[in-house]
Amino acid sequence: WFVEEMVNHKMDGTVRTTLSSAINSCEGGRGDVIVVLPGTHSVGGTLSPKSMCRIVGLPGMLEATRLVGPAGKTFIELDNAQTVIEGLTFGMIGGESGIVVTGEGCAIRDCAFIAVSGAPTNYITVDGTVGDAGDGLVVSGCKFDTSAVSAISFVADDNDQINAMTVTNCVIGGTTNGVLLPVHNASGQQIGMASGAFA
Repeated sequence: WFVEEMVNHKMDGTVRTTLSSAINSCEGGRGDVIVVLPGTHSVGGTLSPKSMCRIVGLPGMLEATRLVGPAGKTFIELDNAQTVIEGLTFGMIGGESGIVVTGEGCAIRDCAFIAVSGAPTNYITVDGTVGDAGDGLVVSGCKFDTSAVSAISFVADDNDQINAMTVTNCVIGGTTNGVLLPVHNASGQQIGMASGAFA
């Protein structure tokens, strides 16, 4: 893991041994960048990048830069504003919820989500049940494998909605629901939109 930290307006590159330590070394609101080098990297627990932090793979190395998460846990929580995930492949394990977004103005770009074993729940969940949570999220250029419940699941309630969300240029596998949209009714059902609508 290579972390570029802004120190006195100069780039100070530092190598970290785990993604968790790289995230912990960042400072919120500063615009730090974590560059993930090619390889398969195991992630032991849920990650929570700080505000304005970017976690990126090297350009052109999407398939060679894979993060494999723990079974039955959320992979990454984007619970801080303006965090960016870009150019990474997420190897998902059954029961896992890929990325859960509650922060405002976040972006997930040019990533791939694949099932390593079992069936993941949702590759991306946008939880808009509190205030402005999830507003302004951009998901672009992502590829979603065929084995999850949905590629993107939106969660909202009668009091809070998700605003200004954009999904562009994504490819979604045939047996995975494209998007699950919230419906306000007693049973809390969601409307599923087929993958063909977004391919």
